[in-house]
Amino acid sequence: MQNKQCNKCNEIKNISDFGIQREKGKGNFRGSTTPVYKGNCKQCTAIIAKEWRKQNPDYYKRTAMFKVVKEDKFLLSAIRSRITEAKQRVKRKNGIPTNITDKYMYTLYKQQQGLCALSGQPISLELNTSNTLSIDQIQPSKGYIEGNVQWVTWAVNRAKGDLLQEDFISLCSNIQTKCRDYRKHAEHSV
Repeated sequence: MQNKQCNKCNEIKNISDFGIQREKGKGNFRGSTTPVYKGNCKQCTAIIAKEWRKQNPDYYKRTAMFKVVKEDKFLLSAIRSRITEAKQRVKRKNGIPTNITDKYMYTLYKQQQGLCALSGQPISLELNTSNTLSIDQIQPSKGYIEGNVQWVTWAVNRAKGDLLQEDFISLCSNIQTKCRDYRKHAEHSV
């Protein structure tokens, strides 16, 4: 049996009371696989961690992953992908603010019940379809910030472009009116 002295409590304890920090030479065929043990025993490490958590109560709230049901793992992956793409676009256009998170966008998707905010069509998680999940900025000058984004299909987002939502809806209404007039004219001429 091997023993080791704890750096914190200075007690000499069995080596099994210490956590393994890392293994030397892991992945290296020439190195040994002798474990390197942590300097503090498991008891002292737990005490240190508990004290740290008391001093930093908001840390886990800020960084912890939120839980989703198993069936939504693919959805969450697609959402994170779209957020990453949005942030890459922001880098190319300096000065556009962004503060959206995967949790916010996931909640928004659930609130929209998986439907496009502008067309009402079901949103697809598959890539390369016109109904693919896409983040729209309601007012493009405000950026990707909470309260200024919505889920739409790729085709709707592409058609809307940099238009304000009101302008886009007005344009669509004009197109719909024009199509009705065209159909009436076509019916009368036959």
